[in-house]
This record gives sequence, C-alpha cells and structure tokens, in this order.
Amino acid sequence: MRTLVSVLIVLGYSLSLSAQNIKVTGSVTDYYNQPLSGATIELS
Repeated sequence: MRTLVSVLIVLGYSLSLSAQNIKVTGSVTDYYNQPLSGATIELS
C-alpha cells in the first residue's frame, strides 16, 4: 500500500513539473513570436 501511495505522489509531482515546463515554453514562444509576427506584418 505504501509503494502505491509513493508512486502516486511521484506521478503527481512529475505531472506538475511537466505542466510548469509547458507553461514556460509556451510563454517563451509567445515572447519570440510577437516581434516576429510584427516584423512580417511590416514586411508585407
């Protein structure tokens, strides 16, 4: 029973970490896409 609980804790911890990583990469791509899209609009 204790091993099952520890496995669930590790799974939840890794899921929260991956969710944070997805948020960070999403904000980084948004940050880089905004100036790029502005430049392409000016070029066109």
